[in-house]
Amino acid sequence: APPLLFPPRAAKAGDYDKTQDFYAMKLRRLESHEEMYKWMLLALLWGAYFIHQGSRQIYPSILPQIKDYFGEGSSAKMGAVMTAFAFTYGITVLFAGLASDFLRRKWMIVFGVLTFCTGIFLSGFVASIGLMIFTYGVLNGLGQGCYYPPASSLLGQHFEKNRSTAFSILQTAQYLGIIVCSLFAGYIGNIPSVGGYEGWRLAFFSVGGAGIIWALVLAFLMRHSR
Repeated sequence: APPLLFPPRAAKAGDYDKTQDFYAMKLRRLESHEEMYKWMLLALLWGAYFIHQGSRQIYPSILPQIKDYFGEGSSAKMGAVMTAFAFTYGITVLFAGLASDFLRRKWMIVFGVLTFCTGIFLSGFVASIGLMIFTYGVLNGLGQGCYYPPASSLLGQHFEKNRSTAFSILQTAQYLGIIVCSLFAGYIGNIPSVGGYEGWRLAFFSVGGAGIIWALVLAFLMRHSR
């Protein structure tokens, strides 16, 4: 065989070390990105859970104003609103937990937040308690039931080593959401009228609208995960 014009260079001991250093640097960079993302994910889920829990306090906080608007005869139907919510949520959360093991959890979370916030937002337009049973009871319960199972599963996956810390931080959103939304709804519910809409309607518009925007933020910033 003819001699090679450019014979291969013999491998040196340092070549292996350089390759090893290169991959080690890539691994550290990847781990750094993962660390940043998991805390961003916690912040995103914290905001969603804040609205998730806080929105439950809107209806009780402005119930007197709603009762004054629709009249005394609607008292029985007003109780049916939260009954519809509890019934829908109780059924949905079970199936959402099962579906979280098979479907993409990101889109389950986005669907859940978008659905319950749309129901809350539409509650500001209702002309009867019957419609509110559907918007605040059924739609709200359906969306809220779809949120928590995939959210807790996703958070547990990304925080394997410090799961307790992550869930403790997430839990603060529950109580802050209840306090802030209760005070906000109670305050804005006493406003006589703005632009032809009563104060209690503005409470639904404000929280529901903020949640719809947050659902879009989740859709853009969360990674696809199964």
